[in-house]
Amino acid sequence: MSLVDVIMPQMGESIAEGTISKWHKKVGDKIAKDEILLEISTDKVDSEIPSPAAGVVAELLFQETTTVGVHAIIARINTDATVSLATAPTTSAPKVESKPVPVAVPSSVPATVSHSGNLVDVIMPQMGESIAEGTITKWHKKVGDKVGKDETLLEISTDKVDSEIPSPAAGILAEILFPEQTTVGVNTVIARLTTDANAKISSSATAPAPAVTVQPASVQTAPVQQTVAPQTQTSDRFYSPLVLNIARTESVSMSELETIPGTGANNRVSKNDILAYVESKKSGKTASVSQQKASAAVPSYSSPKPAAPITYPAGRVEIIKMDTMRKAISEHMVRSKHTSAHVGSVSEADLTNIVKFREKNKSVFEKREGFNLTYTPFFLDAVVKAIKDFPMMNASVDGDNIIIRKDINLGIAVALENGLIVPVIKNAEQKSLPGIARALNDLANRARNKKLVPDEVTGGTFTVTNPGGYGNLYGFPIINQPQVAILGVGAIKKRAVVIEDAIAIRSMVYISMSYDHRIIDGALGGMFMQKVVSYLENFDITQAI
Repeated sequence: MSLVDVIMPQMGESIAEGTISKWHKKVGDKIAKDEILLEISTDKVDSEIPSPAAGVVAELLFQETTTVGVHAIIARINTDATVSLATAPTTSAPKVESKPVPVAVPSSVPATVSHSGNLVDVIMPQMGESIAEGTITKWHKKVGDKVGKDETLLEISTDKVDSEIPSPAAGILAEILFPEQTTVGVNTVIARLTTDANAKISSSATAPAPAVTVQPASVQTAPVQQTVAPQTQTSDRFYSPLVLNIARTESVSMSELETIPGTGANNRVSKNDILAYVESKKSGKTASVSQQKASAAVPSYSSPKPAAPITYPAGRVEIIKMDTMRKAISEHMVRSKHTSAHVGSVSEADLTNIVKFREKNKSVFEKREGFNLTYTPFFLDAVVKAIKDFPMMNASVDGDNIIIRKDINLGIAVALENGLIVPVIKNAEQKSLPGIARALNDLANRARNKKLVPDEVTGGTFTVTNPGGYGNLYGFPIINQPQVAILGVGAIKKRAVVIEDAIAIRSMVYISMSYDHRIIDGALGGMFMQKVVSYLENFDITQAI
């Protein structure tokens, strides 16, 4: 039996999970390559997912409405042409929810045991309601070893518990997908057993390849990077990989870690402990390392206290559960605020020439193109030209490196019924004004009809949003990570303005911009905005469209 895994795709750089909204096939159904197998939903896009191979649906590992981490196996296709529908499994795995965290995936899957029987997956268990990942600390078996049902197969560690994990079945360990010391998202397949009594160990059996970790908010040109040990463990005190990774990211030395009182089991330092320490350190409230050692019994900071529960008057409230899209938007917006030092600016532009040009040409344009010419393409065109003048606005931050993009990929915020999505116009610098209008209309229509593909919601380098569509004069949007700026377009209003000491009625608009003060100062942000204004106000009304 030859099985092909179906993987939960990553539908955007900051997307760490997807929800299975509908299976188009059931176990035992035949399916063709590229035929629609399921629909998934994220906060950025709803999409139909095609089958990666032709065959018969052998397994559906998650039920509909289940939220699953990206790169997790969600189904399997049997490509054996002789498979019988009667022999296919008839039930799906129980519903399990995966938390929105980075999910480790192997760089390769070694086939070290030849077999013809059934494979049984070993899943990273969820060791607590708030636990989203676990670290493999020790494999008790190697590939090719026999293992009994419920015999200890491996040990895992989380920030709450260390545990021995039993084998879910008796058989031979066919594959180890992650080496020791790898941190893996819950519900991810970490090994496979074969129950085939005739399985043979291959002479090419080797240790599993090192794992890689998908970073949802990583730099767009390098979404996958090798997992690196965040700190060298030189102390007898145990620290989980999560704590060590935070320590490395926040430049907390091992000597400092030694001074942090732990609130976990056996006084282990938990995630909350080190985050509280880092917060106190940034605010200057922590003592020096030597002072901490001298007074380790008395912490120099306090762990965050849980918020008091909210009480509601009986019968006077309506409680609505956040859907998947709303929860993910909430998480991403908060993450952006914690990542970038937001600052905002507002400018105004005289759009009178553009309004006249559109009124003159919109009928001809609609007859030729088949859709209405809106004002948005004019703003996008001006932004592209201004980015060419100030390429730093088309950048992202990777640690202490500034990555300046050569391609201008414009993200356009599109409102949906239950949220918003940001499809991307790729290589906007190569498009004319009508070309931008066509791309915008196509993406917006397919976004609202759930027909976007993953590539169309990734790779953005600058985002434009339109609060003016609802009559707002301006707004201060949140930066779309890992970009460094987002521009908002307000409502176009006729009002009296002073032009060369005379009062005139003009079509005016406010544009606002939130930008990342880590690399964009007020001077650069202000000059960029005024350049956008200049391109809008000096629009060539004699050009053909």
